Amino acid sequence: MEVQHDTEFAAFTQHGDRTPGIAWPSMSLVNLTTLKSPIGTALIAGVLLILYLAYRAILPKPIAGIPYNKHAARSPLGDIPEMLGYIRKKKEVFSWMGSLTERHNSPIVQVFIKPFEKPWVVVADPFETQDILLRRGKEIDRSLLIGDILGPLLPEQHMQFHSDDPRFKKNRNLINHLMTPSFINRVSGPETYRGVNLLIQLWKAKCERAQGRPFSAIHDLSHSALDAITGALIGLPECENITWKRLEAVNQVSLPEGDVDPSNVNKPITFPEGSIPPFLSAIITMTNSLMLTQLSPLPKPTYKIAKMFPSLKNAIATKETYITSKIDESLALINSSNPDQADNSQLPQNAIHSVLLRERQLALKEGRTPNYHSRAISDEFVSFLLAGHDTTAVTMAWGVKYLSDHPRVQDRLRAELRAAMPAAFAEKRAPTYEEIVALQNQQQGGESTRRKSEYLDAVIEEVLRVGNVIDFLLRETLRDTEILGRMVPKGTSICLVGNGPGYVRPAALVEVNDAVRSPGARKEGSNKLGKMLSGKWDDGDLGEFKPERWLKVNGETGREEFDPLAGPTLAFGLGPRGCYGKRLGMVALRIYFVMIVWWFRLGKCPEELSGYEGVQKFAREPRRCFVRLEDAMGR
Repeated sequence: MEVQHDTEFAAFTQHGDRTPGIAWPSMSLVNLTTLKSPIGTALIAGVLLILYLAYRAILPKPIAGIPYNKHAARSPLGDIPEMLGYIRKKKEVFSWMGSLTERHNSPIVQVFIKPFEKPWVVVADPFETQDILLRRGKEIDRSLLIGDILGPLLPEQHMQFHSDDPRFKKNRNLINHLMTPSFINRVSGPETYRGVNLLIQLWKAKCERAQGRPFSAIHDLSHSALDAITGALIGLPECENITWKRLEAVNQVSLPEGDVDPSNVNKPITFPEGSIPPFLSAIITMTNSLMLTQLSPLPKPTYKIAKMFPSLKNAIATKETYITSKIDESLALINSSNPDQADNSQLPQNAIHSVLLRERQLALKEGRTPNYHSRAISDEFVSFLLAGHDTTAVTMAWGVKYLSDHPRVQDRLRAELRAAMPAAFAEKRAPTYEEIVALQNQQQGGESTRRKSEYLDAVIEEVLRVGNVIDFLLRETLRDTEILGRMVPKGTSICLVGNGPGYVRPAALVEVNDAVRSPGARKEGSNKLGKMLSGKWDDGDLGEFKPERWLKVNGETGREEFDPLAGPTLAFGLGPRGCYGKRLGMVALRIYFVMIVWWFRLGKCPEELSGYEGVQKFAREPRRCFVRLEDAMGR
């Protein structure tokens, strides 16, 4: 049979297949010896040259003069494999970027993490960063990469737009008034205070049942912050309050009889979670989805894949329905009120009510029909919920961890708060919202003014610094520009990191010549612009949690005063594109810190429940957050 097959194959190759109706070409037309001819050699060389040029074309293109990983420049994938390996191990990405500055002993490096696109430039020098944020907005603006991360979910939210984009100005005109002291003190602040009070009730119930055993705090803090900001923005009835539902569930747990078994004192106790209403569950799902896009080198395709899953798809639909219903409720309130009445019928009841009133005013001024259901209004409020609750909760998560591990700081803060609010302490009651706000009021002291509690803001700023809640800012060059003595082309993404030398690690780890900084970033000599920059941290204890670094002694009075420019930090950004919600965020943090330290002593948790490793979500969240509570009012 083999002989027959060989004969048939030979006949086929010489004469072609004899299948009727099909004329197959003879294999003799393909003469392999042709490849050995000069023409064949030229063809092969040409193909190889094309392949080589194509390969070179897809390799990363380094920016001259800026250090980079040499091995990454020789691979079409650039730094992606190393970055993904770091993410798998550490669950973070921006700390990897910050570490490259130490690896290359340079305050400016470049990374290749976007295939077929320009490299990112990473800047870690605190003073060049401050100058970029404060004074160089016309040449370095918000990065459009933020749109890659946020845009698929919230396409009309203002944070992703350049400053000269008409949409940026239009959206900010709608919401700017929400950050005024009058609106915060009348609406947002009291609502946050009510939310924190409910958390205190929850923790009192857990403290009573835990009997000194630790329990997880991250969901309590996250849900409390979400309840508070939702109530301030769009109103939140008790039946939709997550913390209230958690309190009801915990109250169903019987009180323990007798003392806790000593063998279980370090074993965490688990409490029932309670149910989460659909809308707030949708916000949590959407917040978590941003972790995927932040950690991906291809955020848009990643989001498209994530949206195919029912959880995110349903969350978006739930969000749309709920926001629409809340807008309709506020419109009904607006339409039922008489603008000529001399009563409070036109006073905003919450933020969405206020923005709709603002939209009506702007439409009247511009001679157009109000667009109450615009995508911009919806996206702005959802972004408030996503970013506002997450950053507040994460900051508090780091806060309770650091206070638990540093009882001296905790005791000093509690003592200063009691001294600043003596009536509340004497009456063994919670401070009122007004009393907490008054802590920031300036009071006369000799020939200078000072806050009632300088240490409170020092603690908050130190938690933000060491926790690295927001440890990066994304910017983009609008034209060819110079950064730290290197020319950076137009359209380059700039990542300003706040997690490296000069921020949380000794500045001496990376050498920086002051002469290469831009004029506004130079600290030396008589530079007037440089005097507007922050101070420098002491390298000796930069890795420690030490709120006192934010205090300076007043030479005239001899008292310590909080100095917001004591040293560099990126927690809220700087300049005209700094964090829009900073004012409300700081009010919320003050309320949380005051109320928690006022009511509870935070005990140290066992090592296996502690640690300062983080995970990158919307903000940098601690991997583990447990608290061991003790009643502080009896002390």
